[in-house]
Amino acid sequence: MPEAKRARSSELALSSKPVLPHIQSGRLRAIAVSGKERSSLLPTVPTVAESGHAGFDATFFETLMAPAGLPAPVVEKIQRDVRAALQATSIRSRLAEMDLRVEGNSSQDALTRSREDFAKSGTIAQKTKLQLD
Repeated sequence: MPEAKRARSSELALSSKPVLPHIQSGRLRAIAVSGKERSSLLPTVPTVAESGHAGFDATFFETLMAPAGLPAPVVEKIQRDVRAALQATSIRSRLAEMDLRVEGNSSQDALTRSREDFAKSGTIAQKTKLQLD
């Protein structure tokens, strides 16, 4: 964000919530959102896919993980408790304010999604010859 404030960057990838005031004031212009759906905070801003890059989806997601081998009853209890918490109106409202959407997937869904995203990121890193210094 500091680079954007100093107008040294012509393009940035930023989370919508922190930059929303800057977009609303006109200091920044949103040209697309990276997810497969439009942002509830920026409903007039198209997705990258809608902007001509079919299939583009860089939806951010968070997954609650636990150590491998955790007993199934413990996993099931955690899942039940987290699902119950995510149904609370106060939690859903707060997440919506941050432009986050609750999905509450199963462990298998989360594993599949993580593997797909890791594979996609790995492919991008290889194609762009991305290296860590």
